[in-house]
Amino acid sequence: MRDDAGLRVWRIAGQTRRLVVCFSGVGRGGSRQPQPPEFQRLSALVPRDHLLFIADPARSWLNRPGLIAEITQAIEAEAAAVEAKQVCTLGHSLGGFSALVIPAFTRVDVAVALSPQYAVDPAIVPTEARWQDLRAAIPAFAIGNADDYVRPDPRYFV
Repeated sequence: MRDDAGLRVWRIAGQTRRLVVCFSGVGRGGSRQPQPPEFQRLSALVPRDHLLFIADPARSWLNRPGLIAEITQAIEAEAAAVEAKQVCTLGHSLGGFSALVIPAFTRVDVAVALSPQYAVDPAIVPTEARWQDLRAAIPAFAIGNADDYVRPDPRYFV
């Protein structure tokens, strides 16, 4: 669907009225290579659900200007196209952060975050030593802490 320096979006069509949005994490072993679709094996486990895979190549923790709007537009377009009755988000680490935050910006019924990185803003987690190069590339932290975006509407599983 989209694969550029700003955003990577893939889809696997299903048959139900459920859309599962899968957010990629940072990647393995500190790799800065483009992330593959995370949770792609879900297509074998739940072959009937529609799957939308989203990766932020800059690994900005949703802080790149305009990124949230681009992601919500992709989710809303896919949800409309498949006539989704239920929208779920799923992510691990960085992806878990996104799975928790995105429901504040678009309709999500269920959010699942596995070992989410709740914050990377140095003002919030000054001793976080991982991803220093990625954090340094974020000029401003508009989205600092995932907890600030948790809403009562979706069901959250963390």
